[in-house]
Amino acid sequence: MNIIRDKLHNYFFSIAVILGVVLIVFGPPMSVPDEQAHFLNAYSIADGQIFLQKSNDQLGKYFPKNVITFANENGSKFLGIDSPKYNFKDYYYNSYLIAENEGKVFYKYFNQNITPISYIFSSLGIFVGKILLPQQYELPFNLLLFGRIFNFLFYVITIYFAIKITPYYKNTLFLLALMPMSVYLGASVSYDALLIPSAFLLFAYILKLRESESILVKDIIIVCSILFILFAVKQAYAHFVLVLLAIPVKSFDNRKRYYKIIFIAGLVCIIGFALGQINNLLAINIGQTVDEKITLQQQYLNNNIGIMIPLIIRSFMKYKLFYFNGIVGVFGQLDTNIPFTLIIIFAIILLWVIIIDSCNAAKISINFKLLGIISLLIFIYFSFRAMYINWTPLVESLYGNTITGIQGRYFIPTIPFVSAVFANNFFGKYSLNNKLLLYNTNLVYYTGILFSVVTGLTIILRYWT
Repeated sequence: MNIIRDKLHNYFFSIAVILGVVLIVFGPPMSVPDEQAHFLNAYSIADGQIFLQKSNDQLGKYFPKNVITFANENGSKFLGIDSPKYNFKDYYYNSYLIAENEGKVFYKYFNQNITPISYIFSSLGIFVGKILLPQQYELPFNLLLFGRIFNFLFYVITIYFAIKITPYYKNTLFLLALMPMSVYLGASVSYDALLIPSAFLLFAYILKLRESESILVKDIIIVCSILFILFAVKQAYAHFVLVLLAIPVKSFDNRKRYYKIIFIAGLVCIIGFALGQINNLLAINIGQTVDEKITLQQQYLNNNIGIMIPLIIRSFMKYKLFYFNGIVGVFGQLDTNIPFTLIIIFAIILLWVIIIDSCNAAKISINFKLLGIISLLIFIYFSFRAMYINWTPLVESLYGNTITGIQGRYFIPTIPFVSAVFANNFFGKYSLNNKLLLYNTNLVYYTGILFSVVTGLTIILRYWT
């Protein structure tokens, strides 16, 4: 018996919590990609502003002046590798300066249209912080910490159960969840802290249900909750709902119950998608203008439908290292890389772990693999298409030959589904099962610890020394 393998979910929890505390406490405010907007969104929801407010034919929200100042100053303060260091004096004053009673002002900001569902846990954390903190210490920094903590709790608990319940790829999920970029995002107020664990749990749960003799009501509730989050927060990942079709009809007891559950899941997806678009619909309703470049780019793409695939291929060729680094670990405002040698080592270990896990996943069916590949291709196509229309013309010339704005972290939720494509019956033919699985589990355990140390040290060295 391998104690580590049998308790891998517990070891993940312990390692992740220790690293999470380091990242939450020592990571400067607004130092995670887009955390400035995420914090403002979460704060406003905790303040009761669920949707965008209208003022003088503009959409935005109302904030205390000190919250806006805190978000904006810190959002630019640590930008760039040569930016000022964080220090204990700033840390202390951020936590203990008495909060002044300032009136609220209307504020319009980047990424304010993101659905409120993205901030279920971070806004709950800020709300709890407002309750627990004395009024004079309801400082933006203290509330940010509460938001990060609640997001991270969801991240850790969700992945804990994903590793525990999945019949295959436990080692892969363990290593992916402790991958520097994954846990870095999990310890922030970014909605990636919801998307990554939700995708991992969906993967694990589908594999679990494929092995189950019958599907219970709790299973339906859990899967529908995951689908709701994916469809509401980031529709690009919603296509992985197709993998649900890989669950055999017999697991639903009968065909009538199968269609009933599929209908319920579809309804949940529609509701999640609709709620996720409310802020965008508000913007359309007041006639909020769209940048002319975006309109021209969309028209160009509609008139040249066949150009998307060459664009995607050229983008992968040009930005392959950027994507690769971003999957494993690029911290700060994409300006703090882990040494490339360590990234290569991690990637080789991850590939090896996936291969060995795949050799023990013989029961993963061909339709699961095909649906996973189809979902991945749809994700890539529509993600790149959206970025070509909505982001590329704003930072590059119109009608360019590559797509700007795609980051490596976008691919993290898809990796388990890609891994399953390699599932095979190698261990069924050769008697190498126990030894290789034992070595594989020990490898991910010590690799997880090693790279957790690397992650923590990188943040401290980057911002504090």
